[in-house]
Amino acid sequence: DVFSHALTTAQEQEQLLDRWSNTTVEVPLECCLHELFAEQASHYPEKTALICDGSSLTYGELNRRANQLAHYLKAQGVKAQTLVGLCVERSVDMVVGILGILKAGAAYVPLDPAYPQARLAYMLNDSGVNLVLSQSWLTLPQESAVEVLYLDKGDIFVGQAQENPEVVGDLGPDSAVYMIYTSGSTGRPKGVIIEQRNLLNFRQVFEHQLEQLGAQNSNWLWHGSFAFDASIKGILILCSGNTLVVASEREALSPSQLLALTAQHDIQVLNLTPALVPVMLDCLEQGDRGHLHLMIGGEALGKALWDRVAAYGTRYDRQALNLYGPTETTINASYAVIDGEVMPHIGKPVANTQFYVMDNRQQLVPAGVVGELYIGGAGLARGYLNRDELTAEKFVANSYFDPKDSSSCQRLYRSGDLVRWRANGELEFIGRVDHQVKVRGLRIELGEIEQRLVEDAGVREAVVLAREAGNNDNRLVAYLVPREGLTDEAVFTEAVREQLRKTLPDYMVPAAFVVLEALPLNTNGKLDRNALPEPDLDRLTVEYSAPQTETEKALALIWQQLLGIARVGLGDNFFDLGGHSLLAIKLAARCGEAFKVTLPLREIFNQPELAALAAFIDDCDRGLQAPSIQ
Repeated sequence: DVFSHALTTAQEQEQLLDRWSNTTVEVPLECCLHELFAEQASHYPEKTALICDGSSLTYGELNRRANQLAHYLKAQGVKAQTLVGLCVERSVDMVVGILGILKAGAAYVPLDPAYPQARLAYMLNDSGVNLVLSQSWLTLPQESAVEVLYLDKGDIFVGQAQENPEVVGDLGPDSAVYMIYTSGSTGRPKGVIIEQRNLLNFRQVFEHQLEQLGAQNSNWLWHGSFAFDASIKGILILCSGNTLVVASEREALSPSQLLALTAQHDIQVLNLTPALVPVMLDCLEQGDRGHLHLMIGGEALGKALWDRVAAYGTRYDRQALNLYGPTETTINASYAVIDGEVMPHIGKPVANTQFYVMDNRQQLVPAGVVGELYIGGAGLARGYLNRDELTAEKFVANSYFDPKDSSSCQRLYRSGDLVRWRANGELEFIGRVDHQVKVRGLRIELGEIEQRLVEDAGVREAVVLAREAGNNDNRLVAYLVPREGLTDEAVFTEAVREQLRKTLPDYMVPAAFVVLEALPLNTNGKLDRNALPEPDLDRLTVEYSAPQTETEKALALIWQQLLGIARVGLGDNFFDLGGHSLLAIKLAARCGEAFKVTLPLREIFNQPELAALAAFIDDCDRGLQAPSIQ
């Protein structure tokens, strides 16, 4: 039992509830987000609202374009509370699609086109959407009986009114804005519904964070997937009258191009996950270009990275914020200024948010004692779509609710995070009570991966762990017990890997697979996770063929350092050894330094085997391959 059964005194409860969680701030709820954007468009119609891949739209142009889409959607029967799918790449279409859906009174369901078709099919079926906005070059699951409208075709805008539409049906603070799918412990992703009131409160939180950094009038760079909740900050920027710069798919994979965008468009703050911070700091520090404040969130920030970020801030007189918050509490529930003089922490609750640190009987524990964090307040989501039982399990009644106190909250979200109060009213993150992990800032329920694994005909039992690989880079490792004896372990694990890739996004596919005769059990007959062996990544490589040329040897050494592997052969695949998109960015940067060439990121994905990538680098070096801009 990780919780204390100590009872808090009345004085301690007053401190925990009335002082440390006293965050009441008045937030106007009269206007919805799209109305706030339309207001900016009426005040500053000629101001640049959106820039993407060389094209731009003024506030007036973007508002008219979104209005035309909204009128078309209304003609298709879309009204208040309708869920509309959106499957697009980062583009002008993405922003027009979001605003158009909101202006029609509906809520959008982001469908990342990088997801496997099977996962998209599940999300379409589970959400019940009848209409999806997409782009003509993208593919949606054929078995999904939904109508698809292509935003890039343009014909849906022809003849549509350009004025702000009137919404059919009731629209107010309780109306849904988006539904984002998060990983599910039962093997099924779950849709989290966020309402207008949640985002109107977070808008005030976000503006306060920008003010904390002295960047309240800064433009904003949108470079992450719109299928994750932090992306909504881009729409909030448009509600404040500043310019939103959307990085293209190509630009988003290149640190140097992202930094070029920040310098070109007067962007003062960059929003990053911890896994991306080291490579961005490398680029900033190498060029002595410390012009950015940082917002860092998505997973716990380790001491080494905390200290490095603090040192960057001191050197360049910039600030960085450590952001914390589950999707179910609307993006950020707390934040802390990263300071080299203190240990890592997640700070204090944001506006209109209450923190309750409680034991397993849901009793408050005193400061300094570890407990589970329950979160209440204006950020709490409506719940999970069509998952009443799970909603009741995770969104619980607050036993400390005081009806006489207007700031007291009736519901609390069980975060599953272990924390403790520090003496100054700041929270320290300790770990998890379950098997949920963060990889590259993305929330993953290991049970979902395990469920997919045991659905494979060749797998009898499966367990997945996240192993620390340094620099805030967790690696997923799958432990498999096959149904029958194996003649070729490598063929078996590769078949399992390929099957997973058909149903799970790349960040949920384990980097390593370990085959066991049986899972280890403790004396009570339960799985002993601590007894699962560390993966031998060298043993999991293909048949070894030693690098021969100087380029191959140097490239192999870079792979070994990035992947934490003792030996890399000519036939090894960067991604099969645990590589991913963020490590690919680091690989491109290292190759630039080592070989004095610009290695396009797409070539790492196109030629992931060491021999092929080394040959490409040699061709670049001899001038046979024109290096594109990184």
